Amino acid sequence: MTWMYEQIKDFFGESFIFRNTSKRYLNEVFKNGKPIVSEYDYLNILKASKNAKSSEKKYAKIMTKILDKADIRPLKLISFDIITMNSKILFVTNKGKHIGLKLVYPEHANKSKGDISVFSRLGICLLGKKKGHKIRKNYYIHEIIYQPQDKGYVHEA
Repeated sequence: MTWMYEQIKDFFGESFIFRNTSKRYLNEVFKNGKPIVSEYDYLNILKASKNAKSSEKKYAKIMTKILDKADIRPLKLISFDIITMNSKILFVTNKGKHIGLKLVYPEHANKSKGDISVFSRLGICLLGKKKGHKIRKNYYIHEIIYQPQDKGYVHEA
């Protein structure tokens, strides 16, 4: 398993990470039902969206709309099979290729390490998803390797 940007780009395609978001894409976000988001992540993402850089504002706005429709729960009611902020995720393709990513706040994003901003096309579709959910038609979430709440940690934005 690797965490390198080039492999992320090869795995999902650069257009998946950076392409303009459409209504069809938003439907993809909700295809497994409403994303489940902790109150803690909800508040920190809203806070981060107010400070988003100009290059992130589009995705921050989309994420805000998604959060308006999300299933917001107290932190203690978030099960350990749900992707939260700072979770590490392992994806698998239909062909069996594996890749790991970490979902982070924008100021901690580092594509070369596989740290994907929640204000990106990929980040938007990860938050609140569960193990087994599909991301596009050929990729699915195989495992949540690390979830901060599972270990008793909470990360500030």
